[in-house]
Amino acid sequence: MRSANESAAQEPTGTLTSRIEKLALEELDAVRRRDWSAAKSAAQERAALQEARHRAIARRWT
Repeated sequence: MRSANESAAQEPTGTLTSRIEKLALEELDAVRRRDWSAAKSAAQERAALQEARHRAIARRWT
């Protein structure tokens, strides 16, 4: 399995944005179900993808 950063380097930022949005919904659903482990996992993956998206956008500007 590829890490979030490796995946992000190969995907356009639009795909990253939709994946980030999906993870946010998964996180909210997990919190609603009080599944703290799943919520934490989704939040961590979402944060890694957001960071990768920011780096990809920054590379475009340099």
